[in-house]
Amino acid sequence: MSPLLPSTVQLTARAAAKFKELDTTSAQPIVHLYVAGRTCCGVQYGMSFAEQVKEGYSVSEVDDVRLVVDPVSLPYCEGVTVDFMETQDGSGFKVEGPGAAGIRCTCGGH
Repeated sequence: MSPLLPSTVQLTARAAAKFKELDTTSAQPIVHLYVAGRTCCGVQYGMSFAEQVKEGYSVSEVDDVRLVVDPVSLPYCEGVTVDFMETQDGSGFKVEGPGAAGIRCTCGGH
């Protein structure tokens, strides 16, 4: 049995509803949140659908959507919120939190 995801990791109801809409193969989608990379600006996150919860992954559930985080990514996911945004510029998932990569970088290389 996997441990529960710390309460500091949040999945909004809006994001959960969009994941359910996108995953037509499962009544209870499993979404893997992971660290896709790190830059001088912070952490870049990735998400993908998973078929099962792997051993050692942490699990949180919101509105029948399970958000899973692998043990390597977990320390970088504390305090993040996964949301779905719709603006005049477009729509998409957004991961916000203390370590998330920002738009600007002080090194000028991005």
